Amino acid sequence: MPTAGGRERDGDRNSHVLVLPVAVLVVAVPVVFRTWFVGAPELVVAASGGYAGCCLCLWAAVRSVTQWPSPEDYLDYLLVVTLGVVLLTAQAGIPVYSYVHWALVTPLVGLFAATVVAVSTFSARYPESDALGFYALVFGPVLLGGTVALALLEYGVRTSLGG
Repeated sequence: MPTAGGRERDGDRNSHVLVLPVAVLVVAVPVVFRTWFVGAPELVVAASGGYAGCCLCLWAAVRSVTQWPSPEDYLDYLLVVTLGVVLLTAQAGIPVYSYVHWALVTPLVGLFAATVVAVSTFSARYPESDALGFYALVFGPVLLGGTVALALLEYGVRTSLGG
């Protein structure tokens, strides 16, 4: 992200190097360890919660360096963090559950896209705005809706083709 002087901040440039490997790793876990998740919905919930927790830790680490909320903003942050946890958990849980139980692959594409957006947004330092708030109110609902739409579309096509 270029600064006012036109130069990119080193931390922002370096943080984007990890975005794709992290997204690939997130999508690879349910594919490689699918048999672990079969018959264990609590493991799907735990993995989804872990995904949300890791994303929130990334956001908090970057946020603590740039700007931490003042005490009068704590209620707003509590609401945004709560919404963020729900969206991030659903964003991971729905694709993993869909893949494990119905072998739906397209929701994993949605998970990949959501991870790229989340890690890119949360790892960049934007002192003028809150990345989690923007994700929770704008990107998260759109990405979750897209993921669910992909799952329904694939399920519909497979059902209509008899598979």
